[in-house]
Amino acid sequence: IVTGEGWGTGFVYEVDGGVARLLTNKHVVEGATSIEAVRGTRRYVASLVSLDSRRDLAVIEVCCNTTFIPLTLGSGNDVVLGAAVYALGYPVGLTKDLRVTAGVVSGIEFQPAYSEHWIQTDAALNPGNSGGPLVLATGEVVGINTLGRRYNESGQILDGVGAAISVRSVHSALPALESQLAPIVAPSPTPISRPTPVPSPTPLPYPEKTIDLVELHHEIDGLIKEHIIWDDAHNIGITAEFEVPHHSNYGPWTIGFIYRDVERNKGWRLYVHKDGWWRNALVQGGPEWDYVDDGWGLSLNIAVGAVNKLTLIAVDDHGEFYVNDQFVSELDLSRGYQGGKLAVGIGFLSGTEIEGYVTRVWNILAYKENW
Repeated sequence: IVTGEGWGTGFVYEVDGGVARLLTNKHVVEGATSIEAVRGTRRYVASLVSLDSRRDLAVIEVCCNTTFIPLTLGSGNDVVLGAAVYALGYPVGLTKDLRVTAGVVSGIEFQPAYSEHWIQTDAALNPGNSGGPLVLATGEVVGINTLGRRYNESGQILDGVGAAISVRSVHSALPALESQLAPIVAPSPTPISRPTPVPSPTPLPYPEKTIDLVELHHEIDGLIKEHIIWDDAHNIGITAEFEVPHHSNYGPWTIGFIYRDVERNKGWRLYVHKDGWWRNALVQGGPEWDYVDDGWGLSLNIAVGAVNKLTLIAVDDHGEFYVNDQFVSELDLSRGYQGGKLAVGIGFLSGTEIEGYVTRVWNILAYKENW
């Protein structure tokens, strides 16, 4: 599946005459001004798209070819720990030829935040595999490959940890997807991440009279002379736009905030990793970080030079976290430090530092309660 933003994978699950319906991930096609389905040397223009934001699914239609053959969606009953599975797709750099990786079902879980069943597999998943089928040896589709995890919360390299949306969730999502097919629309000005199913609260819910608004300006050369905004802040809101520093194959990167920081290695760290997982960590002076809140499955724009916007709201013991204006999670701030420095930066984990990282952060707006 090729768009103006990049590519992913999809598969035909239904054919009506010469028209084929394909399933893929929402983050593969969302915001695209054009979508093409490529098979071998043939290119087909997708005319319709329907998105399921909760489950990161999309249906597209292409026309016309009488040789389209749909894959069979399984029931999910054969998905058991240790079952052999195969991931089909077009990983990065291999847009013309299909690739197959083999593995086993290494985990089965239900994700309440997205109201869906996930399958963990050790079959290799790389950028470009998103939206492709995870199949049994019989060819039955049991999942839609969605993401691979490269690092754990401590920044250690993981090997063979991938996730697919279970066919059980696909079956429950299809009726709504098929009833709401709509024309492709122009992209939003900023990339959109995968939202949670709950409505987004109104950002920065403070009375206007209690807010100071400041902006951290860049110099002409783009350099921010100081990335610490306040030395002491309690109730705050901060939004910053982070530029992707380099190609994802070059190395990992993290972006985010330090807040309520009282001294070196004592405070809160909220950061997002380029592979789509995030952590809200309480640091209390020792070598270990207490990961109070975390999650994964974010859909970031990781193209070089692309911009992702992070927003943090911290009010007393409660926090809210947004990525690209989409609500991600509430944060538990009931422990730890209630006031301290507020800062922005890139490179929170060992191995993710970027030389000149301060110049990669733009359009910073911060809000502080007068107290």
